[in-house]
Amino acid sequence: MDARKKKLSVDRVLHNQLQISDAQRQSETGRLIGCSTLSRRNTSAHGHDISTNTVMHAAAWAMPLWFGAQYTFNTSLAYTSVTSNTILSSTSSFFTFLLSMLLLGESYSSSKLLAIAACIAGTAFVTLSDTESSPSSTETSLLGDGLTVLSTCLYACYTVVMRLKLPGEEAEANVGLFFGYLGLFNTVLMAPVVVILLSTGVFSLSSVPKQAYLIILLEGLLDYVLSDYLWARAVIILGPTVASLGLSAQIPMAAAADLALGRAQWIHSVQTVLMTLGGTMLIMLGFFGINLAASATSTVSLEGASGTGGSAHMVKRKNSDVYEQQALLSTNVAERVTNERGFAQTEENF
Repeated sequence: MDARKKKLSVDRVLHNQLQISDAQRQSETGRLIGCSTLSRRNTSAHGHDISTNTVMHAAAWAMPLWFGAQYTFNTSLAYTSVTSNTILSSTSSFFTFLLSMLLLGESYSSSKLLAIAACIAGTAFVTLSDTESSPSSTETSLLGDGLTVLSTCLYACYTVVMRLKLPGEEAEANVGLFFGYLGLFNTVLMAPVVVILLSTGVFSLSSVPKQAYLIILLEGLLDYVLSDYLWARAVIILGPTVASLGLSAQIPMAAAADLALGRAQWIHSVQTVLMTLGGTMLIMLGFFGINLAASATSTVSLEGASGTGGSAHMVKRKNSDVYEQQALLSTNVAERVTNERGFAQTEENF
């Protein structure tokens, strides 16, 4: 009778231990499932496909900035020289860099600032060398320079806002849709303005030659559609600062094209040749310098991400160790149950 009571007592104790072990295991499993679900949510939040509404919202934000930048830039050409316009326009990379630090969290480095300064100085040298060889007939005015600076600021805002509203690498696949909405918004909002100006006689299309419409069409397809599309993809891949600074490379390329076509006026003077070559070297040094600085920043970010991945690996190892401990505890309890029952059975036989 005592052996039977002892057996029942042992069974009750072991049963309680098994329940406690199961409860601990279920609690730990629930915690791990919750962590896994949270991790999946965080991953999906940062790596999901961009919706059409998001792209449309980004285009709505960028549309007034884009239109303002284009309008002020083209208007400034009527009030200032091409030289001043070109030099001041090159400062857009500086404004883009400032806005990228404020809104996109881009890291500051002196090498980036030096690269931007080198490109601006190089642009000034090349542009001034062309002015020395072929003076411009348009005088510089404060209004024209002010419009040029305003256009560079609007351009920088447009660039950063586009990247801010289209985050992640997935945005590269939505660049075409973005410009489709951008063109749609411009057409819908500006068409009534054009109609009003034409009907009131402020503008007249009668004096525009028919050949000009073909030039406008080609200019729109090449200078706006194709170039802006490629530039926007560069912004997504490289970032606003590097992409904006890369536009400065068109200046030495234009000088080389003039030389190849036999229209280079700067080749006839030693001073202008030195200014053109020196400015080209500064632009290329600045362009490659900003790329190296951006690559160094990306490397640091990847190392930080690697550290995060290492922490996640440690968590997985810890979770694995917990499972092993739970399995070992269950095995020990089962062995104790078997041993105690065998001992109780032996005492009962005696």
